[in-house]
Amino acid sequence: MSHRFLLLGLLIPIAACAPTGSRGPGEAPVPRRVLAGSDLQHPHATNALDLIRMQRPQFLLARGPAGTDRPILYIDEIRTDDVYALASVPKELVAEIRYLTPLDAHFKLGPGHPAGAVLVTLIHAGARR
Repeated sequence: MSHRFLLLGLLIPIAACAPTGSRGPGEAPVPRRVLAGSDLQHPHATNALDLIRMQRPQFLLARGPAGTDRPILYIDEIRTDDVYALASVPKELVAEIRYLTPLDAHFKLGPGHPAGAVLVTLIHAGARR
């Protein structure tokens, strides 16, 4: 019986420390690796690059042993090496921006993502907010 309480006592603090993003009234918590919901309505952002730079600049940081690897960008599953391509995506067309760790990117997208990946999912005609 005491083992159950000990286990529960260890799990509650861990769950309380789980990172989440900002949220609006009635919205579920958003993981720190995701920009979605009210995060996409930042008043000073006009495009996807602004959204990332203002709210999750760590998405674009160089990583790796030498600190020179950058996450690979995908806009609607199309790979781009140009971070400024994000500036051409109006924030109103963004459904979600998600950072994948190198391991997650490897399993979802294949090898060759030593710094992870940033996935920008767009809203398509007929599905606009």
